[in-house]
Amino acid sequence: MTSQTSPHAPTAGAATSRGGVRSLLVDRSVRTKFLLSIAFVSLVAIAVGITAAVSGAALRGSAQDLYQLQRTIVADRGTVHQDEIKARLLIAQIAAVSSIQDKETYAKKLKDNDVELDAAVARVDAAGGSRIMPTWDTFKSDFDAWRQLRDTELLPPAMAGDHARYSALLDSKSQPMIDTFVDDLDQASAALTAHSAALAKQAEDAAAAGSRAVLIALVLGLAIGLALAVWVANALVRRVRDLKVAIDAMADGDLTARATVDSADDLGQMAAALNAAQESVRVVVEQVS
Repeated sequence: MTSQTSPHAPTAGAATSRGGVRSLLVDRSVRTKFLLSIAFVSLVAIAVGITAAVSGAALRGSAQDLYQLQRTIVADRGTVHQDEIKARLLIAQIAAVSSIQDKETYAKKLKDNDVELDAAVARVDAAGGSRIMPTWDTFKSDFDAWRQLRDTELLPPAMAGDHARYSALLDSKSQPMIDTFVDDLDQASAALTAHSAALAKQAEDAAAAGSRAVLIALVLGLAIGLALAVWVANALVRRVRDLKVAIDAMADGDLTARATVDSADDLGQMAAALNAAQESVRVVVEQVS
């Protein structure tokens, strides 16, 4: 007696021969399918973590640049500004006091102030101040020219108490030079403020971009992971129901209903075994009858 099989039920051998992408998931065991789904979710978590780390590094870099700018050029430019004002006040104080001892005291303070100012200028130069502040070099040149005038022409009459000579030089030579280097410094300060604002905007943009990247990675990863989980669950439920239909038919005495064998995993092997059992029982029943 020849056996009969349903024309729409492929054999287990046909299922196991299917390769390619299908065999990477469909033909795996049920346990492997669940583990692969969990592994994918883990990969999503890792990807989100890496994205957050990269974004955090970019944000830290921008914040560090801003911090370094504030700690060096901004702070030292402020020192230069304070000291150049102090330099003008000290020479005026030397001219204003009458005792030679007081004049020498203020002259000493003027020299100390120059040392502090020169150190601050050197730090600004080392930090790239002229790159950020285009008028910085012009300020240094104009301020040095005024200091030379101060030391060679203003200081002698100030120390000697020659108020007429000091006042004349102050109006004719000193004040125009002061106006010039103060304007240079104001322009440098404005450029520094603009650069600081640009760095702050860069840090803000890096934070926003990082948040967007993490959100996109999270949403896409979860969407793909959910789709994969739903696909695996639906496939398992469909095939279990198909097996139940064949088993219920066999319980009712119908030995012709076959379970579909469309994979080589646990359920596919079970379906193939059920089909073989049905065929064996059918053969036995036919022989007995």
